[in-house]
Amino acid sequence: HNNHWTFTHDVGTRTGNVAEVLGGRKKKVIASNPSDFHTAVTQIRLTVLNVAVEQCGAVDLITLMGPDGDDKADLNTLVKCSSLMDAEEAFSGFAKLLRSGGILAIWFYGRPIFTEDGQEKSQRIYEQIAGKAFSGIFPIKNTTWQQV
Repeated sequence: HNNHWTFTHDVGTRTGNVAEVLGGRKKKVIASNPSDFHTAVTQIRLTVLNVAVEQCGAVDLITLMGPDGDDKADLNTLVKCSSLMDAEEAFSGFAKLLRSGGILAIWFYGRPIFTEDGQEKSQRIYEQIAGKAFSGIFPIKNTTWQQV
């Protein structure tokens, strides 16, 4: 990504914690959430001036782009809400929001549990990746993470 990102969408921002951090690092951030309550809370609590807060569902984010497409993002962050959307429609929309070479980062508050074909292999791969990612902060109190 060469650290030259200037514009980010924080999808499903809730109270804007991630958008606030991104706002300190990017020229422009759009923080969106479908909930009118969370949108109102985010507008009140955010002090970063370059963060625009929008009430908008993830699949409708395309409506926030300008007509000339200049509002394509370098980075779209998406918190755990992807399971609540029509995947094909949502990811097609996210692709339209990204500039060429842009990144869609999906993150979760907890560890995923795989339930379809290949679940055991997927779970093992995830555990290895997570173990390496968290190796610098072990031990994590009250968790089942083990360093691999």
